[in-house]
Amino acid sequence: MSAFPAGTQGWPVEEQRKAAAVAKKYVDRVVVVLHAADTERSLHMSKRKFICPRNLKMSELVSVIRRSQRVKISAEQALFLFVNGALVPMSEELDSVHARHADGDGVLHVSFASENTFGFWGGVR
Repeated sequence: MSAFPAGTQGWPVEEQRKAAAVAKKYVDRVVVVLHAADTERSLHMSKRKFICPRNLKMSELVSVIRRSQRVKISAEQALFLFVNGALVPMSEELDSVHARHADGDGVLHVSFASENTFGFWGGVR
């Protein structure tokens, strides 16, 4: 599975400018932009940008994404977050991920993928 690199492949230049302006305005927060991984192109996202506290853990970001219903996935599916094509530990804080992987404009680009993992039973018992 490939994910978007830190340079925003496939992301409109105007959107990049808007996200960079938000990152400059909220220096005490992390601007996270979601991108669907190549395998998840069929998933619908109502909005891509999140402005998150720096001490938010990656696992809490998954909860925020699910609760906000910006990514339409079913309850049987797990949501996995990737930064620069690598799976990020869920116990890590956004501040440290941002420090290592943010774009030059201060925006953290995160790719996501989903997988059926919670025992979906589609057959006959």
